Amino acid sequence: MDDIVERIQEEILNPEVALHTILLKAKLLAHDLKNDRLKQLVKYELDGYPDIDKVPDYRIFYTPLLAHISNGWNGYENLPISLINTPDWFQKNADKIRFSPGIKTVEEYAASQDSITFSWTANQIAVWNECNPLGIGGHQCYQVKKPVSPSIFAQILLTVRSRLQDFILELSDIPWKMPKDLALSDQIERLVSLTIYNNAQGGNVATFDQRNQKVQNQNNAARDINIKGDINIGDIQNTNDFIRELQKVKSELSKAGDAQIIDAEIVTDVDYEIATAIQEAKKPTPDKNAVVRPIEKAKNLLSKSAGAMEFVTALMSLIAAGITLF
Repeated sequence: MDDIVERIQEEILNPEVALHTILLKAKLLAHDLKNDRLKQLVKYELDGYPDIDKVPDYRIFYTPLLAHISNGWNGYENLPISLINTPDWFQKNADKIRFSPGIKTVEEYAASQDSITFSWTANQIAVWNECNPLGIGGHQCYQVKKPVSPSIFAQILLTVRSRLQDFILELSDIPWKMPKDLALSDQIERLVSLTIYNNAQGGNVATFDQRNQKVQNQNNAARDINIKGDINIGDIQNTNDFIRELQKVKSELSKAGDAQIIDAEIVTDVDYEIATAIQEAKKPTPDKNAVVRPIEKAKNLLSKSAGAMEFVTALMSLIAAGITLF
């Protein structure tokens, strides 16, 4: 038992070890612990969630809606559309994705260089057209794309890895003589509830909303620091707005570095990547990849810092905005 706990703990900290490999070892651990809830979690993460309505919060995210509309002679693609005229039951799911496939698929999507595109069903398109009989300028909707940045899938991997690590760290504090008594079984059950299930059903990492996200820097009570500034992703309408929000992130990040909330070396590297993205965005004809990739690098760098979650969230939304805008 000690051996498998130590191996999982080591591999969680090694970014070169794929998460599906770690989960296969966690499956053995769950069997040895005889904990049904841990067995179920590992099985679902490996094989996929059979009930799409029961996926954990970190596998739920919202996307922009980009439509292809036409009047039969001419049309437009990647046009943002509104849900304002549609019924409430339709609006609740039209821009939501509950991602149920197994972790191997998540890994493949996270490694992609381009956005992963999901689409409305024919029934969803029919509902929208019925609620908007004149369409847009006489045009009807024929396709609606729901682009998702690879960084969203990378965050899913980070969240699963982090919560499994929390469980393993707590498990390591138990004296491993493995007496098969009720007290130990209860203790393990509490660990599963606290570090995995309770966290997964209402922890700090909530659903990812790429539509009109607002990220506000919060107080860090542990260091008595108050970093002010609102990052309004939903206000982005053009390139100037996009650059403004990037600059705002850059400024707030500098404050976090000065306050020693985020490591100075990480701040320096992230500052460079954001500056690179800003420089490209200011060009007369910016290249989408040259704008988005530095922001993704910045996001990945900040993911290593416990105090940078709000910045990671802001950058994920900026990535989605950049994909749509450029």
